Amino acid sequence: PLLIYIKLLVFDTDNKRRFIKTMLPAFIIGIFVSIAAKAGNNEQLMYIFLLVVGAYNINFRKVALSSVIVGGITVVSVTVMSIFGLVPDLIYESVRHSFGFVYPTDYAAHWFFILLAYFWYRKGKLRWFENTVFIVIAAFLMYFCRAKLDSLCIVVLVIAGILYNNKYGMKIYGKLRYIITYSVSGAAIISIFITLIYTENNPILNSISADTIISRMRVGNMMLLRYGTTLFGQYVSDAGYGGSLTPP
Repeated sequence: PLLIYIKLLVFDTDNKRRFIKTMLPAFIIGIFVSIAAKAGNNEQLMYIFLLVVGAYNINFRKVALSSVIVGGITVVSVTVMSIFGLVPDLIYESVRHSFGFVYPTDYAAHWFFILLAYFWYRKGKLRWFENTVFIVIAAFLMYFCRAKLDSLCIVVLVIAGILYNNKYGMKIYGKLRYIITYSVSGAAIISIFITLIYTENNPILNSISADTIISRMRVGNMMLLRYGTTLFGQYVSDAGYGGSLTPP
């Protein structure tokens, strides 16, 4: 945090009017973030917020590229160390490897967001061998981690890149751009709503929840019923899923 403060005050105050117009809303948002961090006993919220504020005046392409390089080196290094036994490789359900991370889905999510940052940095213009690398990573995550959702998302990135660089794909995008723009918010609302109304007595929702792609619906409903919701969040004590150091 100290380095971020020094960066903001020493290097980013050349245009004081613009700096104040940007930092004043950030300060107000920071108050709410700090309240949420305290309510949920989660200091990481403040660290993430400070990193976002610290990125002021920095070209976002540089941020994305740094994320790809640092994240890629870190994940690959931890993976290699876990293979050679230098860090523990927790195994779940006898077949799902975490490769040095806490859960297989954590490991797969790191790969997805690294590839997403690279996809954005390349503006979706991936060459054939880059698409091949994406598919190989997706297959690796599917085979060793059974991370269906992250594997599917990586494949979707490849498909999106192919369509984005195709004139017919651009026509489709032109017609659906408003739907695509608001699809994330819409999907979040639908996901929350389905989680709220979920019941094991509903055969349709129960069959969807049984699918490992969307297996969190039942657990989400249970947590909402047990803890409810608060304005700034709350601390919830949970139990780990387990894991073994012994291969099947």
